[in-house]
Amino acid sequence: DGQWYTPYVGWADGNGIVKGYSDTAFAPDDMVTEEQALVIVRRSATSRQGGFTTCLTRKFLARG
Repeated sequence: DGQWYTPYVGWADGNGIVKGYSDTAFAPDDMVTEEQALVIVRRSATSRQGGFTTCLTRKFLARG
């Protein structure tokens, strides 16, 4: 939807790290609970795509 976080959320969703409330509902402005944060960390740590470290590294490398 053109927000700064859209490509990162899309990447995380595509790699099974985050999921919306349903197939059509994602609430990026909602507060993340402790439980949700821990699930995100666990999924990121076990991701075959390198987790958020890879995603964030790409962002900072792209800045030059």
